[in-house]
Amino acid sequence: MHQPGWIELYELLERGDRPPEELVARCRSSRTSLGETMLHWYAIEGAPDVLGRLVDLGFDVDVVNEFDSSPVMDAARICRWDNVRMLLSRGARTDVVDDIDDDLGSILRGHGNEVPTDLAGLATSERPPASRQDVLFFITRRPTFPSLEGRAIEPEEWLRCVANDPELETFGVVHQDVGDIEGLDVATFRDERSGRGSASFFPANGDLLVNASGEGAIAKIEAVARALGARVVRSDALEPAMETMSESPEPKNLAIIGGALAIGALMFAGVAVALPLIGGPGDSTPPDESDVAMVRTLTIVAGAVLVSCAGVASVAAKGRASSAGAPEARAATAQILRWALFEGASLFGCVVVLMAGLSGVVPDQPFYYANLAGVLVFLAVVWRDLGRMAAAKRAAE
Repeated sequence: MHQPGWIELYELLERGDRPPEELVARCRSSRTSLGETMLHWYAIEGAPDVLGRLVDLGFDVDVVNEFDSSPVMDAARICRWDNVRMLLSRGARTDVVDDIDDDLGSILRGHGNEVPTDLAGLATSERPPASRQDVLFFITRRPTFPSLEGRAIEPEEWLRCVANDPELETFGVVHQDVGDIEGLDVATFRDERSGRGSASFFPANGDLLVNASGEGAIAKIEAVARALGARVVRSDALEPAMETMSESPEPKNLAIIGGALAIGALMFAGVAVALPLIGGPGDSTPPDESDVAMVRTLTIVAGAVLVSCAGVASVAAKGRASSAGAPEARAATAQILRWALFEGASLFGCVVVLMAGLSGVVPDQPFYYANLAGVLVFLAVVWRDLGRMAAAKRAAE
């Protein structure tokens, strides 16, 4: 409905009278419950000359309502072509996009042949994809966002930020099944000065997800980030990082993989040594020569496998070091394959020890326990690599 002073101001302008400044200021700042301004209202009901005078008095020609629709878009929807022409002559933008993804051109195309010839050119021009409001924003302190490594925005910090900012208004609460942030306020912002910006802030897992549109809202996002000692990341800038993360484990997970492989090899070595000793009472009969020959042959093969795996891993490591800027996914895959080579060689040695124990070759001939050297080499490699990863992480922080 009309807001106080709108009809009075309209009638003064319609008669050509000069309105009081106080009345103009009151009408310029008032809105309906749907966010409509006086310019929205009379873009539908009013005369084009009065619309022109309103713009001359400082009414924002591109102001949007709760549906992100501007006055020229509202006029076009009901075929008020005279008002469309007037608002365009006063500089109305044609690339404003509303909440159902319409702009002025798509609205005109919907009217088909009803569009006047002088406006038909706007109906045939598709807007560029860049004008769509489909970018999300994140406020984060993570150095490698979207990774969760790094300092989070704590619940009490966000609540304090909302309480201290009069432009942020809470309208709901986030409840999450995962993460350590539950029951945090969701906040909204609307650019009251121009009406051309709005944003909703959603806390999630130590970061803030922001859905926003308009220049005023983007400026507000940056201000909130500064207040929290954080930074702003756009969703369209995250696509390459998300692709890399989908292919590559995080450093923490990579360390878990290496540790698990090393523990598995160590446990199998223990089984290979202990099982023959606890499998039965045994006797003092010397092992068959054929068993000794088999174990000897397998020991030679195990040594050759260990040396070959070490050589292949060394060549791979040098190639990775010489290729600057290699993708993280490829580097992580190479690291896991390198560990897998050493683990394969160490497990082969454990199998030889187990066979030697079950056939009585060991402990009668303890030399063949040397097949466990592959396990020791594997443990040393994993220990060294994990140390390097920890040092690199500390340097990055």
